[in-house]
Amino acid sequence: MKLFIHLELIEALNLTKSPGYQKPLLESLKKTFPEVLGYDLDNFSDAHWIDTQIKLIAEAEKVFVYIISDKNAKTQALLRFFEKLIRCPQPLQVWAVSENLILNKLLKPLGERLILNSPPDNLENQLAEFWAT
Repeated sequence: MKLFIHLELIEALNLTKSPGYQKPLLESLKKTFPEVLGYDLDNFSDAHWIDTQIKLIAEAEKVFVYIISDKNAKTQALLRFFEKLIRCPQPLQVWAVSENLILNKLLKPLGERLILNSPPDNLENQLAEFWAT
């Protein structure tokens, strides 16, 4: 299975900020790459959902994680998730758009598997290249 995880780290959960639950990136992914399973996660997700994502990473043959982070978002709830990413033996690509110093330090051990603060307009091309190899 090919796995895509859209991870958002936000400073505060604000359910009134955006009416309805929409993830345009995941919707686009399903149309462009129907063979890829796409899920979302954030730093306010419950422990069971985080554990589910960790299990999916372990079962996947390829994993792509797209991370968007607020500068001061907390990372504690996702430490096990990040540990799994760092230890992931399968082909893995992590694309992070982040000014969060703690997150950037957590992701640094990924080395070449990390793309940090690259313009998201290249994301679709990067995904196509990653899934094709």
